Amino acid sequence: MNPQSINNNKASGEAPLSMQWRGAGGEGMNINPTRLQQHFEAMSLIGKIGETGTCRPAHTALEKQGFEIAAAWMKEAGMQTHIDNFGNLIGRLEGKNKSLPVLMMGS
Repeated sequence: MNPQSINNNKASGEAPLSMQWRGAGGEGMNINPTRLQQHFEAMSLIGKIGETGTCRPAHTALEKQGFEIAAAWMKEAGMQTHIDNFGNLIGRLEGKNKSLPVLMMGS
């Protein structure tokens, strides 16, 4: 994917209001950079170490807190969420065309 357009407020020094990305098939997705930054900042407070680090070990209260906030964001985006047998947070968003292949992402 490549950014096709960025609605910038360079003169005011504010973050862009929106960024639009287009996939190879021409489908678009709008990204709200302010919300994205707020999500990164909120998650960085959970298990914060010093000025730049975080630590949320597996199966701890900190990991659970991170999962809860991420699951809330996923639900706001229309996803169904669950934690699998291995402790991974899974979000699922049904596609509009069930004949197309499934897209899965993770980290």
